[in-house]
Amino acid sequence: MSTDQNLIRTIKKELAEIRKRVVLLEGMIGRFGQGKPNSGNDTTPSEIQTSILIVDDEEGVRDFLSFICESKGYRVRTADRGRDALEYIEQETPDLMFLDIHLKGGSGVELARILQRRNLHRRS
Repeated sequence: MSTDQNLIRTIKKELAEIRKRVVLLEGMIGRFGQGKPNSGNDTTPSEIQTSILIVDDEEGVRDFLSFICESKGYRVRTADRGRDALEYIEQETPDLMFLDIHLKGGSGVELARILQRRNLHRRS
């Protein structure tokens, strides 16, 4: 088998794995919002109560997760740094947060610890 064929096979395998993860993620997001207004049919973004904060230093990841969440009707905010996420959370606590563990200039784990110390993770 040639190197090109091996590369193609590897790419196809990775794409299949990504598709599985996207389907799983969509299912999880869909289950999260059951019973809450999340259909974009007759609601405006300001009427949607469920909010999601996506914290990741990779723009492509933020855009991808935002697209999936917004297509399900959720109100989405994004941050590329823990400091920006913390400022947002202090103003409005999201219902759900996707938090990257490895952030440039900080750690998602450290941000989670800060939220726990400040008891921001339990606000309703």
